[in-house]
Amino acid sequence: MYAWDALLSWCRCELSKEERRAEWEEVRRRRSELAALTSPAEVLELLDRRTSGPPTAALFEQRDRVLLALLEEHLAGHAALTRPLLLLAFAPALTALHGRFPGAAAGGDLLNLVLESFLGVVASYPIERRRSKVALNLARDTEKRLCRSLELDRRREDAEREAAEAAAGHREEWEQRPSLDLADELRPSRFEGPSPDDVDDALQALDMLVERDVISELERHLIAAANVRGLELKAWVGTEPAELGGMRYEAAKKRLQRALVKVRTYLKTRRLRLSDLLVGGDW
Repeated sequence: MYAWDALLSWCRCELSKEERRAEWEEVRRRRSELAALTSPAEVLELLDRRTSGPPTAALFEQRDRVLLALLEEHLAGHAALTRPLLLLAFAPALTALHGRFPGAAAGGDLLNLVLESFLGVVASYPIERRRSKVALNLARDTEKRLCRSLELDRRREDAEREAAEAAAGHREEWEQRPSLDLADELRPSRFEGPSPDDVDDALQALDMLVERDVISELERHLIAAANVRGLELKAWVGTEPAELGGMRYEAAKKRLQRALVKVRTYLKTRRLRLSDLLVGGDW
């Protein structure tokens, strides 16, 4: 509650300034509803249900008149005076409202939402239409406004989370899918020369990747079969139990996808194409 205490301290400090006291004197001279109240402190005492005496119809009417006068002055350009005064008057209600939504937002964010809701209600209160039960109306309208703000924040966070999850899903799908550039480069037609030499060149490049511990022997067999020789993976898996160590088709498919990602990542970080491996150099 440190932030609340700091806010209330600021409000008291603001009202104690000489210019605020002078502004209060000017306002109370114009407003008959405020004439009997010699200071903002007396306003707070009147509006505080704990100190203003037993509840009577006359007391409620006086509170309504004072609050309506403060709201009118707020809209008339005296917000520097009325804002801290109204915040102090409604501090117990706002503190209770803040405590009703634990975990709804980060501490500072929730405090800001409560303040924005209250000050928004103050600035838009229909003075001519709702002239009784003003304090109750302000408190209820603030709660409604806060609930709407929290709901909008929740929807925005849900939308952002769903968008992030969708993006992560697309990214994972993309990472698990063989790169089109890599798949093209693994095809023998990408290597100059007769087709048998093209195949040999591709297999030689894969051997170099095995030597560099980029891929394993098993992954080399998978890439060589599916991408270099163009064999249908499902049929090939069933005919090569020895090379694959008894691996089934679904496992082989996933292993192939991971292997292609590793090759692509290796080449991308070094800005190479697969055919560059045949030229030699420090790659």
